Amino acid sequence: MWKNIALIIIAVFMCHQSEAQISSGYMKRKYAQVGVYGGFGYYGNPHYAAGTNVQYTIAIGRKKQRVCVGGGIRFQSFFTKDRNYSTSSTELASLNRGGADTLFFSKIQNNTFNAYLTLQLHIKPGVDIFVNTDIGGLNFADRRKGAFVSYENNPDFNTSDPNFPVEYSTEPYAFNLNLYDESFGTIMTEVYGSFKITDLVGWRLGIQHYRNQYITVNEVPFSGKRFSQSQWMATLGITFDLRQHKLIFDEMR
Repeated sequence: MWKNIALIIIAVFMCHQSEAQISSGYMKRKYAQVGVYGGFGYYGNPHYAAGTNVQYTIAIGRKKQRVCVGGGIRFQSFFTKDRNYSTSSTELASLNRGGADTLFFSKIQNNTFNAYLTLQLHIKPGVDIFVNTDIGGLNFADRRKGAFVSYENNPDFNTSDPNFPVEYSTEPYAFNLNLYDESFGTIMTEVYGSFKITDLVGWRLGIQHYRNQYITVNEVPFSGKRFSQSQWMATLGITFDLRQHKLIFDEMR
């Protein structure tokens, strides 16, 4: 699903460049928005996020201009605990008859700074739908110990065996790159609605798919070094319109 959304955004943007040049005689709608938001999800236990973003979009088409394309940047912090991260390599995971091996983390806190592409659907004045997906960026977080659990092992950590579980030193994958199913680092994809309260301030409500990846300092036999997990979160926040005065001026012209 998310692969298709990303491809649609890129295709729409490229296919309408020539049309945008042809329609240069028309006033183009342009939007700039800053947002502050929080996220919450639950899968086995709660996970949370807090972030901020700034984005710029420009309308395509000649008259109604209800579809806009653009991009932005966002910073987000993610928090969770008691989480299993699975082998990221689908090739290595397929070699294990019992499925992917995992690293268990008692606590996770990760900070991400990414650039993204966005598609905006202008429903009516004050109401817009946004779909965005990350291109890539950077991660910031501390190193953590992860307990390795093979599909062959009993995942009960209350064992008296001093050799179990085996712990590996890990750190967040430093660089993020969206390669769909084989992405590196932390990648977010989001769909949300933006609703104006005043000319300058609005609120936003949406859902976010969050994929986070840690890398071990030493390679894990038959599992590689990359381990990842994915979560869904509901997001809620406020928005600030940076171009409202410009939009009013454009409409008057």
